[in-house]
Amino acid sequence: MKKIISFILTLCLTFCLSNSAFAMDTQFDEDFTYGVITDVDLVESYDSTITPRGGTPPSSNSVWDLSSEDYYGSFDFDNLIYTNNRFENHNGNLYVYVNSYFTETWGRDTTGFTMDVSLVKMTVLGNKYISTVEIEVGRPYVVYWEGVDDNEDYYFIFSQPYNHRDCRIGGNFRISATNHWF
Repeated sequence: MKKIISFILTLCLTFCLSNSAFAMDTQFDEDFTYGVITDVDLVESYDSTITPRGGTPPSSNSVWDLSSEDYYGSFDFDNLIYTNNRFENHNGNLYVYVNSYFTETWGRDTTGFTMDVSLVKMTVLGNKYISTVEIEVGRPYVVYWEGVDDNEDYYFIFSQPYNHRDCRIGGNFRISATNHWF
């Protein structure tokens, strides 16, 4: 019986170590630029029937082709929210216009409160954060990534830092593969 238990433990340990080594091999540096543009025109809302967001990462079959149409949406969250789709045919460039505001503060002073816009790559082995950009709530921004891998699909997460999560943030956004702003 001890030999069987030892054999099973050896197999489990071997499997765990091989998975860790394989997962570490998938981590690599991205060669891209990113930034934030603050001098953009305020867009109050977008007329859209697109389902803009969800509470979980998008499934592998929820794909939005950015070569045919930009992706528009709105959000209202207190923790984080995902785009419902992953984005393809972006030619290595992703631009996100974000206009955010507080929908509920429960009397808290929100001076200097921020939110994050995160770019995440979908991979066979899971999702990989590429970059997170922090923007101030209450003003319009364009967050962009240029030179990302154009053969990969990406999605976005809108979130709040941990110390701000007792407020709700609403807003609208537009995701594009084309630079409409600068």
